[in-house]
Amino acid sequence: MVDTGAMRSISASDVAKQLGLKLKTNLSRIKPVDTEARPVNGIVEGVSIRLGEWQGKGNPLVMPLDTYQLILGQDLMVEANALIVPHLLGMLLEIIIRLASSN
Repeated sequence: MVDTGAMRSISASDVAKQLGLKLKTNLSRIKPVDTEARPVNGIVEGVSIRLGEWQGKGNPLVMPLDTYQLILGQDLMVEANALIVPHLLGMLLEIIIRLASSN
């Protein structure tokens, strides 16, 4: 899921465990809508993430999630230089490739 209101990307605890990702301690708390703030299980630093042809590194927080396995937050959107555009009955996530100018 892409959440334009989420500052940080979040991975589900069970997915991180299944992939064997190593968690580092993180004292952050996340407050989902209409619930109490909950502590995160930790953070995964430098995990590889691929969106279409784009590939980069991310540092998602890890916590139990009910509905989604991964929430892509603004941190990853900035890193990927992504543009989110309403499209038909959903949305289009467009990764904008920066071209280096040679001077």
